[in-house]
Amino acid sequence: MTDYTAIVSDSLLLERTPADTSLACRSHEAALLVIDENGTVSIKTRTYVGGDGTPANEWHRRTLTYHLADAQNGARALDIDHLKTDLADGGRLSILIDCIRAGHSVEWDGSNHVGRLTEDAQDAERELRDLINDDAYTSTVEVWDAGAWLIGDNSDQDVLRELKLTTTATDADIAAVVDAQKGEIKRQGIVVAGDLENVIREVIERVREDEA
Repeated sequence: MTDYTAIVSDSLLLERTPADTSLACRSHEAALLVIDENGTVSIKTRTYVGGDGTPANEWHRRTLTYHLADAQNGARALDIDHLKTDLADGGRLSILIDCIRAGHSVEWDGSNHVGRLTEDAQDAERELRDLINDDAYTSTVEVWDAGAWLIGDNSDQDVLRELKLTTTATDADIAAVVDAQKGEIKRQGIVVAGDLENVIREVIERVREDEA
């Protein structure tokens, strides 16, 4: 059995554009469990914009991909602890991945090099798909958009007052506020998608324009 926990990053946040779920989705990220034709296992984030084709190596199953979660209906975080538990030596995902890797081969079918799975590997693949279905590895942690977190229903002027910033704020002033916000986000045990610094700079710019 194999320990695959090294493929999991410290955090994995999937985002959507636009972040506002009342608006039509233009693009969204998805997390994929990937087993390539060399047997290398990874978790990758892929952005979908609609009408996306399937890469040839995946279409011909030389590379195997399994959908873990996506942000089509709103930003979400993956449950890192749950993933690491099941990817550890002897974990449920680890056992199934080992079986799939052992039974996966690439052969020439007369037209293309294609991936094949033994019966045992096919059974393991079905079990893996069942296991990761229904967002099994999606965290229940609350995910906020950076704009919603910093601005909400407040005016830009109120936001700057709340953050104790002015239109003459320096880079250091903004960085200090961002650090403070990250601390508060961590304290509340939530996740914020998007760039806090960019949101602050956009607020400052809008207030400058209003005051001009």
